Amino acid sequence: MPAANRVPWIWLGATLLAASVGVGSCLILLLETMMRATGDLFAWVTIALFIIVVVFAGTVVLAFTAQPTSYRWLFPTAMVIMLVAGSVPRVLWANARHQGQVARQAENRAFEAKIVADIETRRKDVDARIAAQRPYTGSEALAFFGQVTGSDLTYRGLGDHSQEALPLLKRALEAKILDPNVMVRGPAVVDTFDEPLFVHISRARIRGRAQREEPPPMIRRLEWDAFKLLAENGADLTRPDAARAAADLRRTAVAIDNNPSYLSLQ
Repeated sequence: MPAANRVPWIWLGATLLAASVGVGSCLILLLETMMRATGDLFAWVTIALFIIVVVFAGTVVLAFTAQPTSYRWLFPTAMVIMLVAGSVPRVLWANARHQGQVARQAENRAFEAKIVADIETRRKDVDARIAAQRPYTGSEALAFFGQVTGSDLTYRGLGDHSQEALPLLKRALEAKILDPNVMVRGPAVVDTFDEPLFVHISRARIRGRAQREEPPPMIRRLEWDAFKLLAENGADLTRPDAARAAADLRRTAVAIDNNPSYLSLQ
């Protein structure tokens, strides 16, 4: 009987099924990671598909040319190779994601530790300046404000350190080493003129540089709280360029239920 007639079709069917499972595993992984796939993942999937195709084609050829005594290792080996090849990209992807998560966690811990250390450094700086009655310059005051409003790290899933930072701003204002009217110039290209600190904060941070009559629908709560400290500690709200800031301060701050980090002015 010709070798072709002795081919165990049930084994060929099982081999085809294993190849289909391997290919399907790769394609499903691509669908699951469609918005997050990386070049490495595409490379892993490509290699896996290549191995599956080569092994399946080679198995079919050998099935019609090899001796029947070879079948007992040919088909099981081919199926194992194709199933393993189909699962390897998922294993590698899971490992890469885990490693990325570990790296992000380490980065977050380092980032938060620096914020905490900077707040402590600022505390010592405020103490030293009060003792020496050495006020902040405009650029220093602007950096101080930015440090305070950047102390809430909940957007990164970390801690909120504003309860340590805000009192430092208040203390500096009350001790008169930080003047809300000190002239500053913002870092943006459009900031081509000097203006009082509180006016700049109102224009660039609260209103987002937009020259609208109405405030934006959402304002960061921490920025508003820090801005109010400036306004309540000597800001000259009678200035012509402070009209929008004064109007905003007359509004009522209303919490946004689904986002406690923001509020609206009504």
